[in-house]
Amino acid sequence: MARRKESLLEVLMEIAAKLPWQVGLALAFVAYLIFHHFALLPPHHPRFPGQQRPRPHAGR
Repeated sequence: MARRKESLLEVLMEIAAKLPWQVGLALAFVAYLIFHHFALLPPHHPRFPGQQRPRPHAGR
């Protein structure tokens, strides 16, 4: 009987379950630091072709 294809998340969880709990705790802390860094970045506002920055003196 063929096994179903596992997702990346399932594979990562399977690997993490085999590690000692201290390693899992360290990985969780590193993931927190990485996500926290990206959460603090200012939002990126892409500029589309033809879109320009507004000029402060455009109404004159």
